Amino acid sequence: MAAEGQGNLSGIRSEGVSDQDGNFYIYLPKEINGTFNVEIVAVNCTSNIADVQPDGGCQADDHFTVNWQAEAAIPQTSPVIFSYERAAAFLEGKVVYQDGNGASEVLVRATRISDEVTSEKVTPVGGGFKLPLGIGTWEVVAVRFMPDGTPLIGETRTYEVTQTGQTFEELVIPYGEITEQ
Repeated sequence: MAAEGQGNLSGIRSEGVSDQDGNFYIYLPKEINGTFNVEIVAVNCTSNIADVQPDGGCQADDHFTVNWQAEAAIPQTSPVIFSYERAAAFLEGKVVYQDGNGASEVLVRATRISDEVTSEKVTPVGGGFKLPLGIGTWEVVAVRFMPDGTPLIGETRTYEVTQTGQTFEELVIPYGEITEQ
């Protein structure tokens, strides 16, 4: 977790790591007050929802964040609560170039229509992805970014998750379809 100040508190940043029960503490100088943005910035390998990846990093592969950022006032009057949801199903697939080779560094994002919660992955070398999804209707898009930051968005696909363990046909997203819209 990280907290970063706004307004005249900008530039102030502090971090904390949650314990096995999910509690975290971020310490700021005693004289500080104001509003801070607080957000999850990474998953720790010791987390009970973390999976160690082939590159040694950690990810919550079987979970997705429901609430990962908040605004907190200092002095604090209520706890900041972040939450994850366990996947009911997974959407697996690959972003591919015209020759069939996988495209890396493409963001694949699923957004649940009912509450706008997102589940997303950036494709590694090989272009594969596995998105954890909960019960509900999800819109899935692939996004790549131009050097100037302009997003190029692919076709939207819709998936309905109605039960735990539901399976879907592998989604293949042609890289060429991710164009400026």
